[in-house]
Amino acid sequence: MNITIQIRVALASDSEQLRSLSRELGYPENRKAFRRRLETIIKEEDHLLFVAQDENRQVLGWIHGYPVTTLVSEPFLEIGGLVIAEESRGLGIGSKLLSALESTAINSGISLVRVRSRIMRKDAHRFYLDRGYELLKEQSVFVKGLEVNT
Repeated sequence: MNITIQIRVALASDSEQLRSLSRELGYPENRKAFRRRLETIIKEEDHLLFVAQDENRQVLGWIHGYPVTTLVSEPFLEIGGLVIAEESRGLGIGSKLLSALESTAINSGISLVRVRSRIMRKDAHRFYLDRGYELLKEQSVFVKGLEVNT
């Protein structure tokens, strides 16, 4: 399959296509909540959100990254998500999105990219390892819901 892929910055008008792709990975999302979060991310100057679209303007994938600064490490870019449409996997789209994110990080003076991936996503692990990423550690993630006064 030979398709032309364009990488560009995501727009609010991409919301439905991005939401549909997110659902492929098991993230069922409320339409309004998803759009609200997308619009918030787009407004954040230091967040990166790129989409890959084909010649028909169909979004086939997206990647989101954001800078993290802590007291105990140098700043790094964390990948918040990378999703490729199931029927478009294996066409190099993920690599193109990852390259766009990494290039932008380098141009911003960030020299490290970090990604977290669920233990069961072995294909994703191979994808990152094949692109020079190293497995740093395995960890547990703890969450606590908080009641927010609105």
